Amino acid sequence: PALLARKARLHEQVDALDDALAAFRQVVELAPRDLEAHDAIVRILEAQSEHPALVEALRQRAALGDGPVRRRDLAAAATLVASSGDLASAIDAWKALEAELGRDDASIDALSMLYLQAERREDLDELLASAAKDTRDLARQAELSARRGDLARMTPGAERTALAAYRDALAAHPEHAGARSG
Repeated sequence: PALLARKARLHEQVDALDDALAAFRQVVELAPRDLEAHDAIVRILEAQSEHPALVEALRQRAALGDGPVRRRDLAAAATLVASSGDLASAIDAWKALEAELGRDDASIDALSMLYLQAERREDLDELLASAAKDTRDLARQAELSARRGDLARMTPGAERTALAAYRDALAAHPEHAGARSG
C-alpha cells in the first residue's frame, strides 16, 4: 500500500486526478482503514464535483471516524444528497445521522428546510415542537417555537396552535421579534 500511496500522491501532484483517484482506491482496497487515502479520495472527488461518488466516499470515511469527525462527514454527505434534489433520500440521510449521533442544531435546521420543501408540514411541526422542548437555549427555543407558529399560521384551522406556539416563544424569550409579530 505504501508504494501505491506514493504513486497516487505523485499523480495528484501532476493533476492526473483520475489516475490518482484509481490508485488511492487501490490503497483503500488493500488497507481499508488508511485515513490518508480516504482523505485524498474525498479531496479529489470534491475537486471533480463528482457528487454521487463523493457522498459514498464521505460515508466510507465517516465509518472510520467518531464523534465530531463522523458527524461532519455524514452531514456533508446528507447536504450533498439534498443538493441533488432527492428530498426523500436527504431526509433519510439526516434522520439516520440523528438516530446514530443525536440531534443538533444543524440537523434540525436541515430537516426543517427539507420537510418544508417536501411539504411535509406534520413532520415539520413534530420536529419543531420536540426540538423546542428539548433545547436548553432559550433563544433557540423561542426561534423554534416561532417557526412552529409561522407554520401553523399557514395551515387553515390551526390558529390556536399558532397562538400557543407564539406564546411559548415569548415565554422563552419575551423580545423575540418573530413571535411578537406573529
